[in-house]
Amino acid sequence: MTNLTPGSADEKPDAQHTEAFPPPPPRATQPGGNQTFMTAMHDQLTVLARLANGKTVEALEIATRSRLLWLVTLLSGAILAGLLVSTTIARVSGAVMSSLSSFFGGSPVYFGISFGAWIGTVAAAVVLVALALGMRVVALHLTFQIAGKPQPFSTSMSLTAAAYSIHLPIMAVMLILMLIPGTTWLMLVIAVASFLLIFGSLVAELLVYIGLNRTTQFTGSPLRVHAISTAVWMAAVAIMYVVASMIMGELGANSLGGML
Repeated sequence: MTNLTPGSADEKPDAQHTEAFPPPPPRATQPGGNQTFMTAMHDQLTVLARLANGKTVEALEIATRSRLLWLVTLLSGAILAGLLVSTTIARVSGAVMSSLSSFFGGSPVYFGISFGAWIGTVAAAVVLVALALGMRVVALHLTFQIAGKPQPFSTSMSLTAAAYSIHLPIMAVMLILMLIPGTTWLMLVIAVASFLLIFGSLVAELLVYIGLNRTTQFTGSPLRVHAISTAVWMAAVAIMYVVASMIMGELGANSLGGML
């Protein structure tokens, strides 16, 4: 005999049931709670700690209750990614120029681009990362809409922020390691960073799907809709990456040409 919960009499027998997050407490009972940037930074650290301890559901619950967590993750992630990408380009350009100058008895080059070019690369990378994260939020929001369980846009922002926050410590550590001199060391750091960021993206997408199912009770599996929206997002990001790589490659070639 099947026991139906109150209000579920019209549900299909084969409906998929998922445990939804409990609703956040009313804001009126939380004066100043989860509404300041500093509180959101604390929530960000708490989310990372919960994820590191394997407490995924708790991390996602904290994210859905923190109104400004998405802003902390967006700013931190975009800035760290911008610094990491621009520093990597500068160090790789320096390694190439060092190899060329060694044939002529020249001195090694640490940064292969000017400070102005480095600042411009940081700004461009920040904008691209912010766009990529923004499009991921839109894709998740559309998944809720198409699957028949519309949610506030803030829910999609919070879930995406919690999932992709795992990249923050990876990028911070890799940025520090990227500053250590040495061509061989540089190539090793790039290889490790690439692996960790790709692996982190896979884990982040898994967390997004967990959050998708935990947020509300779907009458059917949202996997197909989620897969399609994610594929569209990945295609858009890939196009952005190709265009940005072509532009960065041209800038790098011009920089090398001016130094030779």
